[in-house]
Amino acid sequence: MILETLAKQLRMTDSVAAAGACQDAATFAGLEESCKPEVSLEGLHMQQRLLAPQNPKIGSIEFVKLIASTIIKEIEDSGFLEKLKAEYRGQ
Repeated sequence: MILETLAKQLRMTDSVAAAGACQDAATFAGLEESCKPEVSLEGLHMQQRLLAPQNPKIGSIEFVKLIASTIIKEIEDSGFLEKLKAEYRGQ
């Protein structure tokens, strides 16, 4: 049922591609559990694979050139995010 719905929403006729898209979506959902405020290259590449059949220009995007993660890294290294998580868990 999920596979048919996903294939219909993405207008996919190839069942193998739809199954791959379903697996990518499940993996991407799992990546979101980390709750880090950074862009996941793996997640972006999965989205790219899902969307490229609908819009071929998406396939040519080089995400590494678009992401500036130094600010997030500095925030993470300072321990701010861990303190924030701990504060919200305590409430």
